[in-house]
Amino acid sequence: MENKYRLSIVIPCYNEVDNLSELFKSLDTLPVRQDGLEIILVNNGSTDGSDKVFLRELAKRDEDVFRVVNVEKNIGYG
Repeated sequence: MENKYRLSIVIPCYNEVDNLSELFKSLDTLPVRQDGLEIILVNNGSTDGSDKVFLRELAKRDEDVFRVVNVEKNIGYG
């Protein structure tokens, strides 16, 4: 199966609930449709309610472009 994306951006997030709204505003300015871009947000074991913000914000966006990977326990960037 051929990957339809030319570029994948992976953004790790750990307890960033206060910054997620700004992050999503910034991501909304990217030309995702024209450039074959996908954005993968990694919720790395957050305990501050970040998961609820992810769900709320992603409901407004194209699920073919934005994805969230939930890691239950924070194990660092590796």
